[in-house]
Amino acid sequence: FCLSRGLGDVYKRQAQRYVAGCWSRLGDTRRADSIFAMSGDIWSITGDDPVKYMARHNPSAPQLIEYIRDNAADTAFMKSVMPVAERLLKKSSTRCRGDWEFLIAYCNNEFYGKTAVALNHIYRALRHKFSTDELKDLARAYKMKLDAQSGCLGSLLSDLKWIETKTGVFNPDACEWIRRIRNIIYVDWVPRLWRENDFSTAILLCAYCLLYTSDAADE
Repeated sequence: FCLSRGLGDVYKRQAQRYVAGCWSRLGDTRRADSIFAMSGDIWSITGDDPVKYMARHNPSAPQLIEYIRDNAADTAFMKSVMPVAERLLKKSSTRCRGDWEFLIAYCNNEFYGKTAVALNHIYRALRHKFSTDELKDLARAYKMKLDAQSGCLGSLLSDLKWIETKTGVFNPDACEWIRRIRNIIYVDWVPRLWRENDFSTAILLCAYCLLYTSDAADE
């Protein structure tokens, strides 16, 4: 039953995109865009701001956050998306609120230097549902960076134990997680601890990172 329903959803989306394409070729882009939004095909929307359009017509579509992630390197784009995320979080009907809290945390820290505000949003994000487990994992890794920038040592040990589980030999993304551990420790934690004259913890973290990530990379 589940398989049949899943296939039905796929066929429905394919049919919607086909119909939308027909309307687009006939020149009725407004109708085409509404059907593209229903099917989750944000890439085919012809309006000036497909993110705002999708947020109004189909905010629960997983393709919306996927589209935003694909364009995350564009600073101007991300700044324009931030108000969209804020509006979605004001609606009680918004699903996967963790996605949008994470986005707001990222924008506040990376583009506006508001680390304290970002930290509040990332902790809030981790109390909510995410659209994918991958995005939730990335949010927790980002929390580790924000903790370091804020000097919050409380969950460092548990976070390190958690992130180690991502570097196992059976994880195809293990090398990327090793890179993330190194980045969090060397770029964020060690400089912070050094500035606070906590040299012993900084040195211990460097030793841990060197030994652990070398062993993990060799597995």
